[in-house]
Amino acid sequence: MAYIMCVIQIIILIILSIWIYLWFMGLDIQFFLKRWWALLCISKEKKTEKCILKDSDVISNIKKFLKPCSDNPKIIMDESSCDSVSFYGADQKGNSLLIKMDHRGYHIAELILQVTLSDGRVYVLPNYPDTITMEGTSQKWSASGLKIELLEPRQRWRITYNGFLRNQCRGDISDDDNVEHIRLNFIFIGKPRSLEWPGDWSTYLHADALAREPWKSPDWMHKIKLIDYNGFDLWGSIIGRITFKDSNSSEFYLRGLCQRRWGKHESYQFHRTVTFFGVTRHGAMYYLGVSNTKHSFSHMQFGHLEEAGGTIAKIDWTDLKLSDFEREDTVPMNYKIAFTAAGKRHSSVINYSVGNAITCYNGQPRCWTCTTRNLRVQLNGSTGVGLMIACYPYTGPRQTKTLIAKIQHITRPDTFAQKDKYILHFTDKQCQNEDVVGGKGYSLATLTSIITDDFTVPRGFCITSLALERQLQHDEQLQNLITDIIDISRYKKNEDLETYCQKAVSIIQGTPVEEEIAKAILLSLEELESSASERNAHVQRYAVRSSAVGEDSEETSAAGQNSTYLGVKDANDVIRCVAKCWASLFSYQSVEYRRQNGLPIKASMGVCVQRMVDAEAAGVMFTRHPTTGDPSSIIITSNYGLGETVVSGKFEPDTLTIRRKWDNTLTISALELGNKGQKILLGDDGVTASDLSEQESKTISISDTTALRLAKIGLRLESLFGSARDVEWAVIGERIYLLQARPITTINAWTDFEIIHELDSGVPCDVDLMSFANVGEVFPYPITPLSISTVMKVLNLSLCAKFNKFDSIYLHIVGMRCAINYSDSTLQDVSKEITMTNKMIDLAVCGRVVTSPEMHEAAIEKYGIVSKWRSIYML
Repeated sequence: MAYIMCVIQIIILIILSIWIYLWFMGLDIQFFLKRWWALLCISKEKKTEKCILKDSDVISNIKKFLKPCSDNPKIIMDESSCDSVSFYGADQKGNSLLIKMDHRGYHIAELILQVTLSDGRVYVLPNYPDTITMEGTSQKWSASGLKIELLEPRQRWRITYNGFLRNQCRGDISDDDNVEHIRLNFIFIGKPRSLEWPGDWSTYLHADALAREPWKSPDWMHKIKLIDYNGFDLWGSIIGRITFKDSNSSEFYLRGLCQRRWGKHESYQFHRTVTFFGVTRHGAMYYLGVSNTKHSFSHMQFGHLEEAGGTIAKIDWTDLKLSDFEREDTVPMNYKIAFTAAGKRHSSVINYSVGNAITCYNGQPRCWTCTTRNLRVQLNGSTGVGLMIACYPYTGPRQTKTLIAKIQHITRPDTFAQKDKYILHFTDKQCQNEDVVGGKGYSLATLTSIITDDFTVPRGFCITSLALERQLQHDEQLQNLITDIIDISRYKKNEDLETYCQKAVSIIQGTPVEEEIAKAILLSLEELESSASERNAHVQRYAVRSSAVGEDSEETSAAGQNSTYLGVKDANDVIRCVAKCWASLFSYQSVEYRRQNGLPIKASMGVCVQRMVDAEAAGVMFTRHPTTGDPSSIIITSNYGLGETVVSGKFEPDTLTIRRKWDNTLTISALELGNKGQKILLGDDGVTASDLSEQESKTISISDTTALRLAKIGLRLESLFGSARDVEWAVIGERIYLLQARPITTINAWTDFEIIHELDSGVPCDVDLMSFANVGEVFPYPITPLSISTVMKVLNLSLCAKFNKFDSIYLHIVGMRCAINYSDSTLQDVSKEITMTNKMIDLAVCGRVVTSPEMHEAAIEKYGIVSKWRSIYML
């Protein structure tokens, strides 16, 4: 009994001592006890979850390294919901890139794009300061010319932009003369491990936030669930190139962070949020923030740190306060932020801000403000650059909600054709399935579905790819021949590819079309002939055009690879031309094109049969410059008669350049008379070529009014399809006919720089030494993508296990070559002076001493001097 009383007295004495200490220090005793209890409860809950997974830290890290989590698109439930992705990257020269895209549903997106250059130039979107855009497309991360393509889940994104940006540093920011054509091509390369939100939120900061709130219900510990705001953070690098309006380009190697968030939009979750990003010269990067939520926490701190050696750690404590930023658009000079991560205390100093603040507004009408400032920072004495983002409710002049016009968007319906469905008319919904009718058939059916009086699409129908499959499956010799063509293309068989292709073409052309298919074609032709709305005195002529599956896509066009026949009059001739189109799919030039572009050798094909228009003038329109993608130039080429003289390239057509401003204002900027020579017209015997009259040779083939009408149609098609268009058109009197609208494949084409660096491992810090020593002997040649994703990943994982740092990258891929980060792998534990051990490692790895005093000093600044205990352990 006396023993128990003694223990109780000791406990009371300890509690009383702590109580007196807290009271003397002026601390809130209730807050301390609540924080202690919250920390205990959260730690217990996380320990239970970890036991259920039954994975050690090492096993968990290896699983994340070898198989990252997925990153599937999220469903946007209502107008308050949001799915967003953002990227921030910077270098020590003063260059930085900030991109944020929020998808709000209903084809609405909010977009922030800021490019800051070391010479002081700052580029933003033309509609700055508003971020709302109505050009969301069926592609998940695509709006207003910005495309974010997921290459590898939670590892790699491709970021491209080809359009207008406003130069903030050239006088009046509202002046349209400050708007320039800029092209961005970047790849974000992530670290092996991502941090979940809120799953990886620091237990200590979580407990701190809970302790500040009243506990009025038993469910107090799960206040975080009141925040419908989930996602992940991923440290990494952004590498790429910016091409300016004068065609000069610059390469950028930035380090920073990618953030994915989904759930409710920020404006529905938070009252205010202030976050800081920092990127230092010696490799350390930090993300630190504080916010005030609407439904759970009045003061919530969060963040994480990537140490100089690559280790990622949660921030467990910080003195960052929201009350220090009463004026959201400013940051105090020499503002200091202290925080702890992985048991180490860090000190960050905001030295000064660079340039003016950039303020953007979200919502329609404006409801949320986002202010950014570029900074010069220090972290533990290491200089660097950074960014401050302050978000808070809009407090400017009240705005009325603008009625947003309903925009007709092109979407690909989930339709399936029956196996015996060999004919689909352009008006049929099933004809909008590219897998059934091919690229050209899909384009014509989609254009037909657009409700407008601005243009007309000539009536027609498609012979589906199912018809070709039916035609091929009954000829065993032909099937064997196609198999041989596939084997030769894959170098499995050593034969002449062109000879085999000629045999296949000859057999397909010489084989009668299946009776059931031929009857269906004849019946469809009769329906076109009996169409009262389009009947005229002339004998009808038809265009029979191949429509391969996969052609006319964003990446490949296959223009001119397969056959087209114009002015076909007789129904039997139409059937024969259909067979010729099928045969052209296996012509040598078509097979070689698919082989070189990585497309299936055995492709499917539909065939389009369309009534021809006896055009007075025809040609091609590019809604952007076909070479540079400059949106300020709409290029129209035209000639008298049919457009075959334009698309064939045999004659020089007239060229009209339409100038387009960022607000889609159109004016004619240039007219260039071409040496047209001849025109092609429809005749009784098909198409005939005739020389132009002297008057026609000296005049532009279309009027200015027609050119501007075409340009307006082009802008609408670009908005509907969500990308630039290559449009074939024809004119009769005042009526405009559209014959095709396909993507301009050069707009979003991969650059050589992107192809070379797509599989790189990221950007090392400014003081790191990269070397081909030793690894250059083992991997002397460029490494294949398969080896990079398997062999190199496993080798790097083994080095991470040796150093027990699973967030680091020791073997870097640089331009498909393997290099070793010599600083991280051999100079992490350095003494005050260069030792014999350093020299021995140099000799073993490089064959000579390479560690110079400058390298040694940089390693000390990056890692610090190794402790005595660590030196003993290393022995």
